[in-house]
Amino acid sequence: MEMEMEMEKANLVRNGGMMMKLPIDFRFHPTDEELVVHYLNRKIHYFPLPASVIPDLDVLQTNPWDLPVEARDKSWTEIETETEMEMEMEMEMEMEMEKANLVRNGGVMMKLPIGFRFHPTDEELVVHYLNRKIHSFPLPASVIPDLDVLQTNPWDLPGDSKEKRYFFCKRSKKNVNKCKGITGSGYWKAMGKDKYIISPGSNQAVGVKIFLS
Repeated sequence: MEMEMEMEKANLVRNGGMMMKLPIDFRFHPTDEELVVHYLNRKIHYFPLPASVIPDLDVLQTNPWDLPVEARDKSWTEIETETEMEMEMEMEMEMEMEKANLVRNGGVMMKLPIGFRFHPTDEELVVHYLNRKIHSFPLPASVIPDLDVLQTNPWDLPGDSKEKRYFFCKRSKKNVNKCKGITGSGYWKAMGKDKYIISPGSNQAVGVKIFLS
């Protein structure tokens, strides 16, 4: 309960003049391009920002250990420049981003501010998604599809191969270490040591991470 209350506080973000509650495990994790196009360039030209998440701070006059916690987690640096053509490209990209930044939260479609995406920790994946899925509880957001990964070739997995992808997959009792692919191209095989996922709050293992190749 305490962790969920803390998560609720952390998942509030100011979007325009309103406070918006994000689904659990969605956080500000922009690409370099999103930072420059949607935040830095807008800041330079005094345009409204997609969300109020980047504070003003004279970083060069601040010791690294005195940076706010958020800045230490991921330091945002601002670099200048933009042309008219880049502004037009920004508008086109923004329209594309608006389509991509829709997520189903419960029964409602929610539009996320630019730069926010599903970026959970291993613990959050287990506690907020896997455990809830197993017990048929409602999920914080409909972002993880069901897929028999062990019967799918790596290059056939849906989604952007440059991004992290998440799937719910039932683990077969047979062939735990390997499973033939449906195309006959090979099989998935466990490699390396299993990694226990430890909850920082209780220091207890909440799951196990297995690496496949």
